[in-house]
Amino acid sequence: MQKATQINNHDLDAFVALSRVVFAQKDITALEALKPPVQALSNDEGEKITLKINQLKTSEHPL
Repeated sequence: MQKATQINNHDLDAFVALSRVVFAQKDITALEALKPPVQALSNDEGEKITLKINQLKTSEHPL
């Protein structure tokens, strides 16, 4: 009867590690929910960024 109720330390360590991962994921999800939504760029801002990217791509200096 004693062997049936005995918990293997390795199994217990694995359970604790898994539960930490699950709780960490819940914390991350909760924090992500608090982030403000990303605002869309106006067309003008988007065009400026695209022009800058194209300038960097065509310049002789690597990023």
